[in-house]
Amino acid sequence: MQPQLQAASIETDKMMAKIEVDKKEADETQKIVSAEEAIATKQAEEAQALKREAEDSVREANMKLEKTLEEVKLLKKDHLVEVKSLKTPPKACIIILGAMCILMQDELAKRGQKGIIMRNVEG
Repeated sequence: MQPQLQAASIETDKMMAKIEVDKKEADETQKIVSAEEAIATKQAEEAQALKREAEDSVREANMKLEKTLEEVKLLKKDHLVEVKSLKTPPKACIIILGAMCILMQDELAKRGQKGIIMRNVEG
């Protein structure tokens, strides 16, 4: 029985040494994982902040778009005729109408109409 106890003791010592090595490796791996987790958490927080900022920007842009569309609905043909009747419309009118043409390009394309070519206005 004594040789079996010695063999078991030697086997236990070998196993304890292996466990000690495995524990050190596990501790090192845990440190690496913890560091990577901290980096990932920081990146996730930054991504969440960017998402909130983008959503706020989109919400603000949509509100401005809605307001603009309401204002466009108030335009009447008489307003455009008045501007057209001017021999040389004021520069502000030209800029605003140019902006409207740019904004309406998608709508014109849906209707199959060609876009409007703007010329550079200096004044």
